Amino acid sequence: MAWNGSTILPRQLRALLEQTRSIQEIIVVDNASTDDTLTIVRRDFPNVTALSMPDNLGVGGGFVAGLEYAFKKGHDWFWLFDQDSQPAPKALEELLKALEQLPEQASKIGILASLPVDPQFGVEHYGLYWRDRFVPVPPEESRRPICFVDLVISSGSLIRREAIQAVGFPRKDFFMDFVDHEFNLRIRRGGFQIAQVRQSILYHQLGRTALKKRFLRRSIRMVSSQPSWRRYYMTRNETFTAWHLFGTPKSRAFLVLRMLRCAVSIVFFEDEERIASLRMHALGFWHGLNKKLGIRRTTS
Repeated sequence: MAWNGSTILPRQLRALLEQTRSIQEIIVVDNASTDDTLTIVRRDFPNVTALSMPDNLGVGGGFVAGLEYAFKKGHDWFWLFDQDSQPAPKALEELLKALEQLPEQASKIGILASLPVDPQFGVEHYGLYWRDRFVPVPPEESRRPICFVDLVISSGSLIRREAIQAVGFPRKDFFMDFVDHEFNLRIRRGGFQIAQVRQSILYHQLGRTALKKRFLRRSIRMVSSQPSWRRYYMTRNETFTAWHLFGTPKSRAFLVLRMLRCAVSIVFFEDEERIASLRMHALGFWHGLNKKLGIRRTTS
């Protein structure tokens, strides 16, 4: 899925073409780019299928467009990517190898996920458990060759056809952000498992990243900051999911606490757009509670 990706998408396409396990078809969904993304794909990668969208459908709509096309073509597995992700040469081979190592569980695995690694700092981003809230996977579990989790990012996820048949496509009305986690939760509720494969590496940067000291501590953590307009979608879609779709008294209590913590984090760690981010965070929370989804046409 691409949007104005003329400078970064070619690197990803080359990485896909150089996989040690060949890919049956590579599909680029161009979300109404205003640069020459589509021209470059058609000129330099003639064997890649390019789907041009008349409007920017966001991550949710873009993934759905690609999945619907691939579904009709009869493909059995669908490997999703954001345009700024780059799989290591053996990423697909390692995912399929992991599936072969789990013969008794293979039919119930809905997603095989690569391990995202920040290309700048080398930080690994493990999947999460969902226990009415986000729960980090214990270190001893996350370092296993195959780790079963509840939540992974869309990019680098290899999705089984039968899982989509059972639970449906990702949500278009989320536009972007939390599209992956809501879809993951449906996959898990549908009885399928999600396996993150440690040896399948995906180089992926989560927003604008930086290393900063923890508040009142000596340790260092990696902080990812986002533009204020994106903060709106992150907050709104998470709120809608945790409050309405998978809402329990516990999930709602944890959601309120998490939103407060997020507001504090914006104040202490955001270097730019601090006030705008707080405003978008509050508006996203309000719209999520009131089920106001879709594309927000203004960023103020």
